[in-house]
Amino acid sequence: MLVAFLAVLATAPLASAKSKDPCTFLEDAFLGANPVTTTEPPAASVLASYAVLRRPAANADQPPPINSLAEQVDIALGRYNPAYLRQLTQRPGGRRFFLVPGFPPHVEIPPARCLPRALRRQRPKLVEQQARRERIPVACIVTIDPNRDRSGSEGGESCRRFRDVTKYESLSGGLFESGEHAGILPDEIATVRVHFGDAPTVQVPVAGNFYLYKVDPAQRKKLRRQLRLLQRRFLDSPRPRTRARRRQLERRFFALSNRAIGRFMPTNIELLAPDGHVVKNVKRTTGDVVGIGIPIAE
Repeated sequence: MLVAFLAVLATAPLASAKSKDPCTFLEDAFLGANPVTTTEPPAASVLASYAVLRRPAANADQPPPINSLAEQVDIALGRYNPAYLRQLTQRPGGRRFFLVPGFPPHVEIPPARCLPRALRRQRPKLVEQQARRERIPVACIVTIDPNRDRSGSEGGESCRRFRDVTKYESLSGGLFESGEHAGILPDEIATVRVHFGDAPTVQVPVAGNFYLYKVDPAQRKKLRRQLRLLQRRFLDSPRPRTRARRRQLERRFFALSNRAIGRFMPTNIELLAPDGHVVKNVKRTTGDVVGIGIPIAE
């Protein structure tokens, strides 16, 4: 139900700041503003599962003033406690990864008369659902690279619910775009073992709840070459005269590009305990690669 409401909100017309119509929504009401700071600590369940948040804060846990963490997590976070910012690691060359725990942004549920007729009687339930959603702990990983003079985070793409960090998407996000993946895992996980269909298995340790692994650069280069060829064949060829034919070519392009990406992405990811036994084996499903088959220019 809440998803249906958000879909309606997303398509609602945006009013000017001077509008007095309660049924028109300002852009910030949906997209969110910069997160606010709070003194509220992370949820007890999160603190119990992540040693990095239980250790005392250190000077290294504060990012450089020139970098705004708020700008990177504004869509995914509504509030966070600065006392629980933690540097996860600093890589050779100065690149730093930070964990920003917090809670989702607030979305104001409009008056009942502003909702579609089918949802008006459900407004109290919508408000209740949204209040519960705003209490779900969220983890954002932010990257600061001094050599690029910009942050490497992709905003909401770097943020996950703590309860979702062991899902396939949370264990493999960013591989296609950047060739690497960084994430966090609870205390019980000591090693991540990543299996690929066309490349050697990669195994990395989890240190301070943080892990990072990379894909074979040759495999990524091969994938980009395949996608460029598909793009030239199906999208850059002379424009078909009919809309139906254009759609047919586009569907064929996305089907083949997703198939290529599927061979590049991990087939399954094992999460191992300190004694080496597999705590969880996360397998890829068809839906985990659908929709991301878009070539990225070199």
